[in-house]
Amino acid sequence: MICNCEADQTHVGIINNLDGKINLQVHCKSKDDDLGIHVIPYLGKYEFSFKYNLRDTTLFFCGFKWDANLHWFDIYSFNRDANVCQNDCMWNIQETGPCRVQGNSCYPWNNN
Repeated sequence: MICNCEADQTHVGIINNLDGKINLQVHCKSKDDDLGIHVIPYLGKYEFSFKYNLRDTTLFFCGFKWDANLHWFDIYSFNRDANVCQNDCMWNIQETGPCRVQGNSCYPWNNN
């Protein structure tokens, strides 16, 4: 569930760090929420916040498109991210995959 509340919310930021200084199209969703399509210019940022569910299973996944490339990734997974970036998860999106700023961890794209 998306919320604008201050307490107990998690903030996710996605930064376009693609080579070639091109636009990145992102479309993020959860089981319950579709955040729509957003275009991020080079070095620009798209941000959203949410309150994680009580079952500790919160998952947001995003599709990333540039040129003819289409990839997807679980941009927030409670199991992977809650202990590393509980309230603020920032991601640099690169051609090779997303890199979480907290912990300096890079991941491959999800399999299609």
